[in-house]
Amino acid sequence: MMTGLACFRGAKDVYRRCDGKYGPNGILTIWPRRTEFVQETWVCDQFEHRTSDRGYRGPFPFRGWT
Repeated sequence: MMTGLACFRGAKDVYRRCDGKYGPNGILTIWPRRTEFVQETWVCDQFEHRTSDRGYRGPFPFRGWT
């Protein structure tokens, strides 16, 4: 069984400004703008790696344990 990830490819501009859970740029504020849910292993041609200063949870994929 797999879960889904929220995809924001239709709202990249607001997701790039996301800076936490709450507030005007929080994930809970922009949540209704998500495009769809995708499988964890799904790869999109529009996928962008997050840098440490972008997105709700920081960089992805996480490379801090290597």
